[in-house]
Amino acid sequence: MTELRSAQSPSCPQTLWIYSFQGRFPPAATRRLAHFLGTWVEDDLSFLFFTAPSDGQVRSLEGLFPQVRLLDSYTMSYEDWVGGPLEPFSVGSVHICPVWSTEDAPDDEETLYLDPGVVFGGGSHQTTLDCLKALNFLARRGERGRLLDLGSGTGVLSLAAARLGWEQVVAVDLNPLAAWTTQANIARNMLTDQVLAVQGRAEAILHIPARTVVANIHYDVMARILHTKAFRAARSFVLSGLLRSQAMTVLQELRGLGAAIDGVLEDGTWFTLVGRHQACPD
Repeated sequence: MTELRSAQSPSCPQTLWIYSFQGRFPPAATRRLAHFLGTWVEDDLSFLFFTAPSDGQVRSLEGLFPQVRLLDSYTMSYEDWVGGPLEPFSVGSVHICPVWSTEDAPDDEETLYLDPGVVFGGGSHQTTLDCLKALNFLARRGERGRLLDLGSGTGVLSLAAARLGWEQVVAVDLNPLAAWTTQANIARNMLTDQVLAVQGRAEAILHIPARTVVANIHYDVMARILHTKAFRAARSFVLSGLLRSQAMTVLQELRGLGAAIDGVLEDGTWFTLVGRHQACPD
């Protein structure tokens, strides 16, 4: 796994300097870099994130590791990268608070402290909000036991599930930086006894028996897991990240499998499906 680090300061970074490379670095290559936040890996591309200009360091890396090649560099605000300002917000009985916020947390809600680092997903995207609504609904219905969070990103849904009552949560993401960020947020919220972060493919983790499966994930991955025996063995599910046509296809397939749909959450663009497999025992 690529050596990964995240800023430990409670302040929100203002500007990001991003360097894209063709190829991947060996595990310890970035360990001693100054102003370094982490490496985002996408297929055979690596994106290195810094909080200050780092052209010299980057050129040195390129000289040390001929298997990688610098492609381009970018500068953007942190808010642009994560999709907007990150502010505290509540969904149901869960309150999500960025670690740099100075706002007092509500006394009557379960507060989670989140540092998304440079991983997409501070919690405010519509699909994440709808998944949080769905988890609140399932928790009120009494769902407990083990939950699998497929495509965990920053880990916000896994953390919320643990606070809402699921005794065991397994968070999986294919991207190493996402898995590392999830692990850091688990530790930050003192949930290491309940939540486990795993780097790997969603399909590979489905062999773990679970009461609930949450998948806010690419449609092509979701299409592959729908017909697996492991998915059908879960009592309840939340499927998100779907566009309208994809949601209609998934709904048709779920009904063909005998699943009951408890609700469809949507904002006109993104759809989230909440349901249960009726053949599963309570």
